[in-house]
Amino acid sequence: MRIEIVNKEGDSITDFELESNPFKVGETINVSVTNHDKSQWDVDELKGDYIVDKIEHFLRKAYTRTGRVSVVFSVSVEVSVLP
Repeated sequence: MRIEIVNKEGDSITDFELESNPFKVGETINVSVTNHDKSQWDVDELKGDYIVDKIEHFLRKAYTRTGRVSVVFSVSVEVSVLP
């Protein structure tokens, strides 16, 4: 499942793939993103403590004409910066 960490404005802080959602509303998480090759990756570095404000789940299922079915399950974790 795809997990997206976003701020109150909906801007992405980071995202990653996990088998399950480990987060709970009200808990504090520490996020650290380091970009060791800025010429290759267009990723901002950040480090900080956040509190989980809201968790939303999204499911998208598509049936194709060729008989294939694709399913994408995403979790959006909205956070606020701890002072």
